[in-house]
Order: sequence, then structure tokens, then C-alpha cells
Amino acid sequence: MPKVFISYSREDLAIAQQLEQALIEAGYTVWRDERDIAGGQNFPKAIGEAIASHDILLLLWSHHAAQSHFVEMEWSTALALKKPILPCLLDDSPLPPALSAINGIFVNDLEEDFPKIRQVLHRREPENAASAPDNARKKKPRKTAASGGKREPRWWIIYILAPVIAGIILLMFQHFSKPQYGELHLESNIDSATVFLNRTLRGYTAADSIIKISGLQPGNYLLMVEKDPYRPFREENITIRAGEITSRRAALSLAAVPDSMELPEDRKVKKPLTKAKEYPITITVHSKFKHARIFIDSEAVANAPNTISLAEGRYTLRVEKGEFFYEEIINVPQHKLVNITESEFQTK
Repeated sequence: MPKVFISYSREDLAIAQQLEQALIEAGYTVWRDERDIAGGQNFPKAIGEAIASHDILLLLWSHHAAQSHFVEMEWSTALALKKPILPCLLDDSPLPPALSAINGIFVNDLEEDFPKIRQVLHRREPENAASAPDNARKKKPRKTAASGGKREPRWWIIYILAPVIAGIILLMFQHFSKPQYGELHLESNIDSATVFLNRTLRGYTAADSIIKISGLQPGNYLLMVEKDPYRPFREENITIRAGEITSRRAALSLAAVPDSMELPEDRKVKKPLTKAKEYPITITVHSKFKHARIFIDSEAVANAPNTISLAEGRYTLRVEKGEFFYEEIINVPQHKLVNITESEFQTK
């Protein structure tokens, strides 16, 4: 049977002890640090020699193990020595990149999942184990420098160097999996403003909310945010870096609009030569649509809320702001107040 080295975090000691006992009862030779390292021994050396002399490293992997420096050293040493590693997954913590290609065994109930562990260990059994009698497999005496033999391997050196090797592997993995695109997070103080990057439409704002523009190639961008009747927001040379988030806030302010809005001659309401009696009509809107444009028979006359004067007759009233509008037929002088709620606005 293969000899098993158990690697675990101290927080997972209870299940490590249960697994050790189950393996021993099944006839396996098991090594676990708490039981097999004697007082006064060189800890790194003992660990390195134990991993080298065992056939497989059984890794109890959890969020505790992922944070353990010693667990990392143990599986790194096993990789350096080309020892098989069997991850037993105690929770949903992802394996490190260097071990991500190895299939693990989910262990929720040790009594129920232990047969799966034995099945994998059985496949790792040395080929001559079944044919070689027990009394023929005698352990050769260890040769030391004092007895005139070769000097024993210093496995603890590999144990110390293993984290360095694992670090190099991790750096290579991070280099080749480095993100190629950046992301812009944009916040604004108004709704439905149009967002342009390098003069290309990229979306619309939402008041006091963040919109995310992803998939941006690294480089400098021109940001423009526009909405009538606000002054446009413009910022040049916004730097986007691969794998990073760049944040901006576009604060738009209203352009100065006089009470009696000056319009080009061709857009002013044409009045008859004989001045007829006019009646005041007050138009109010929900605060969200403040400064919306008021049209009478397709002619812009003012910004809402406002009071306008019209001669007696029938008119088409239209109020617009961005992509929203409200339209109604009004009769003068019967209509004296038009109060438009938020729900009455429609989308173009």
C-alpha cells in the first residue's frame, strides 16, 4: 500500500485525526506532523524527508489551509519532488493555480467519502507491492557520513526552496492570465444623459448611480456627457489601464435660461396683427422634469414650470425633457392649470 503524508491546517485538526485513524485501520502507513515529529528535531528537515519518503501527499484543503504558510510549503515541496497530490476539498475554497489541474475529492462526510479516497490511493499502489512478500521488503540501514557511506539527502533544502519555486510558477500564471482590458465607472447627478467615449456612444447615466463601461482597451479617452438643456461635461485624457477600474463623476449644471426664453425668429409663436385677449395658463411638472421645454402647436415657448398666455382657442400642448414627453389638447380659456405628474410622461 502507498505511504500517505497528511497535509492540513491546525484549524482542521479534528478531521485530520479522523482521516489518519481511518487510514491506519485500513492498513496504510500514515505520517502526520503532530504525531511523527519528535522533540528537538529540525522541523523543515523532518517535513521534507517525510514527504520524500512517502508515496503520496493527501492535502486537506479549506479556507484555513489556503491561508497557512506551512500547508503551502508542504504541497510546494511535493510538487518539487514530483510526488502525487490528492486534494480533499473540505469547502468551496479554490485550489491554488499550481494545483488547479488536479481533480480533488469533495469530503462532506468522512465516513461516506472515505471509500472514494481509498479508491484513489489504491490506484497509487506500487506495482510490485502485491507480488513482493512482506518479509522480503526489509528496510536498508541508512548510510551516514560517520559510517563511511554516502551523505544522506538534505530534503530540508528542497523544503525551503519549494515556496520559491511555487512563487515563480504563480508569477508566471499571473503574467499569462493578466487582464487585457480596463473599466470605467461613471457617476452623474442627472438621469438619461448621453455618455460618449472618444465620441462613441457608450450608454446613459442614472442619477446618483454608477454605470460601468467595461472592455476598454488601455489608453487615453475623451469623456463627454451631454443632455439638453444642461451644459455638457467634458474631460480629456482619462487614462484606462488593463485590469484596473477608473472612476469619474460627471456633474452637469443648467445653462442660464431667461424667464422669457429667447428663440430664433423662425421658432417664435406667430401672433395675429390684431392682438386678441389672452388668458394665463399655468403649467407645472414633477420635480424630475424641471426645466422641460414647453411647445404650443410645435413652437417652443418656455421652460417648465411656467405660466404662459394664450388667446382663446384650441392648442396642442407638448412638454419634452430628454427622451420623455407629455402631450395634451387644451382649450383656452377653459384650461387654466395643467399639472403633469411623473407617471404621465411617456418615452419617445
